Amino acid sequence: MKMLSAVALGLLVVGCSSTGTLGDRPAISDAVYKQAGIARSAWELKDARMLVGGQSDALVVKTTDGKSMSGSDLVSDVQLRMDETKQVKGLSVHIDSITISGKTATVVSTQKLTRVVSQNGEDRTLISTVQQRQQFKKTANGEWQPEATIEQLTANAEWVAGPKA
Repeated sequence: MKMLSAVALGLLVVGCSSTGTLGDRPAISDAVYKQAGIARSAWELKDARMLVGGQSDALVVKTTDGKSMSGSDLVSDVQLRMDETKQVKGLSVHIDSITISGKTATVVSTQKLTRVVSQNGEDRTLISTVQQRQQFKKTANGEWQPEATIEQLTANAEWVAGPKA
């Protein structure tokens, strides 16, 4: 459950800039937060393909248990999670670090998805948190493009306790 819920956040990041310097940080940060908005929309619309865009064939997610998941497997799994979701209460992103070295950047971010699911006929709130690392390469036209591999560093899913009787 931890791995699948964390993967379900599915945030892919795209950045744009003209040089591989510290000045790229704002552009990369903006792209992360823009993608968070896309992810939120994908969850609201229950459309897992929105999360990966055209990258589903090339995408690989390395999970915290050392396994790899293909983009098409990710889409299928996330779609199941979306279909069981009754309400998205929140999706937040925190950029933990951006490290730029020439035309390569590494982004470590933490995403938190809070959603209501029905479990055994009862609505319960599930909070999924994942920290992930993704590499980016700067293209000849100055855009930062994500590499097709996302590495999950930590993943956790927990139920929120219901109201006390």
